[in-house]
Amino acid sequence: EFQINNAANSDIALAAYTSGTGRAGYFEVTSASNAGDALSVYHNGSGDAINGYNYGTGRAGYFQIVNSLSAGNSLYAVSNGTGNVAVFESTHATSATAVLVVKGGHILSTGTAPTVGLTLASGLTAAGIIGASSTDVKGTITTAGTNSGVNSTITLTFNKAYATSPKVIITPANANAQGATYYVTSTTTNFVLNFKGGLAAPSFNYIVIE
Repeated sequence: EFQINNAANSDIALAAYTSGTGRAGYFEVTSASNAGDALSVYHNGSGDAINGYNYGTGRAGYFQIVNSLSAGNSLYAVSNGTGNVAVFESTHATSATAVLVVKGGHILSTGTAPTVGLTLASGLTAAGIIGASSTDVKGTITTAGTNSGVNSTITLTFNKAYATSPKVIITPANANAQGATYYVTSTTTNFVLNFKGGLAAPSFNYIVIE
């Protein structure tokens, strides 16, 4: 047991270092009848119970079940609080396009909004993204003016490029768009919405999946 009883002491209760090629720590339960944890971590403060950093080129964490007969989860996360159960974030400037959050069984996408503009107006006077929640993954494109009956083209440029051309799903976002005919093409850097018909100021929702 390693314990610090002085509340003002900021030292580490247990530290392990290695400059070799082996592990800095190893915990194993060898008894098949033991239902206890090989490692239990508790924290009563505001910090992380477990925090893993890797300054090399390997993973920061890895979980694997070796027993092929095991029906357990290799990673199981539960929260009794009001925060997210899991959050995945990339802070690298050239890494994945957006943040993915699973909250209450709902998939949320957050990130910097892409840009959008008219490349062929045909009666429309403006096109833009509404709502701060629009991202490279999902959002709404709104327009102004009325399509003249020939093709209008709106180009949405992703904030961060995809590795391969993604699939784009377009749906009408208001009643004025339901009578329009449309199709969409995509590249790694943008997608182009082509449509004609509909009433004044048609709006469209989009979902992008690589």
